[in-house]
Amino acid sequence: MADAAPAPAKSSGGLSRLLLWLIVLVLLGAVWWLASERNERRFRLEQDNGQLTISRGRFFPFGASEIRADDPALGKIYGPISAPAGNKLPAGELEYDDQTALDRALFDLLVPWAKAAAQKGDAAALDLAGGLADRASALPGLTPAQHAELASLRGDLAFSAARTDLKAAAQLVQSARRKLATAREGSGEHALEAGALSSALEQVGAALLEGAEGRQPRAVLPVAAPSPAAAPASPTLPGSSPTALPATPTATGTPGSAMSPAAALPGAATPPSATAAAALPTVPAATPTAIPATQSGASAAPVAPPAHNPVPAPAPATR
Repeated sequence: MADAAPAPAKSSGGLSRLLLWLIVLVLLGAVWWLASERNERRFRLEQDNGQLTISRGRFFPFGASEIRADDPALGKIYGPISAPAGNKLPAGELEYDDQTALDRALFDLLVPWAKAAAQKGDAAALDLAGGLADRASALPGLTPAQHAELASLRGDLAFSAARTDLKAAAQLVQSARRKLATAREGSGEHALEAGALSSALEQVGAALLEGAEGRQPRAVLPVAAPSPAAAPASPTLPGSSPTALPATPTATGTPGSAMSPAAALPGAATPPSATAAAALPTVPAATPTAIPATQSGASAAPVAPPAHNPVPAPAPATR
């Protein structure tokens, strides 16, 4: 029985060593996972055949893979960048601990390249500057100051592009004026119209060219509209005056009254009273007679004779 006692001591020592090895393996696994996670967040920037290539760390304690242009997630932002001619690339390999640090470093490279290309002023350089500005604007880790600088750059690029468009528009206007001059000299159907349009486009072309050259453009004067044709005079009756209407007798036969406007117009309906008055025969002016007195004994006043046939009125007769 004394020989069987040491056996439990050996089994307990083996279990302790097993637990110790398990703890070591767990610690090694944790270190490996932490190192892999840290390496995955790291980025590298290096030069390769005149291009800037960006590599991202793998989920492993070491190693990285290059981000290609056809990468569905990061290709448009971190794909290879072609450096403009005459610009130096950073020497060696640059490492960044996270994506934000890489974005700000890329901004410091792309924006100066875009400004240098914009100063050339030609269409190809402006397109290159616009592409670099678009790449910089796609970076998600920029600071507010970098966003403001980028907005200022895009405004300058837009102004330069507008001046290029003005120059192209001025050339198109000059080409159109040459064609209009040919149409005017040909004395065709549209010769007069071509001459007027060419004169109007002369000021427009000059203003566009001055704006493209950076000078203050002159104000374009508006083209005068053609004067309207004179309205035809309204028809009048034969023998009548356009300003004064002839006097016609009224329905009661009193001379000197004016004709109504409806009767002066051709085709207008004649009032019944005027028709009846016109049908009556003309009665010569009669000598005024005394009006017999009323039964009350009062005598009536004599009627005044017409101005055109003055006749002395006799004394009133008494009854």
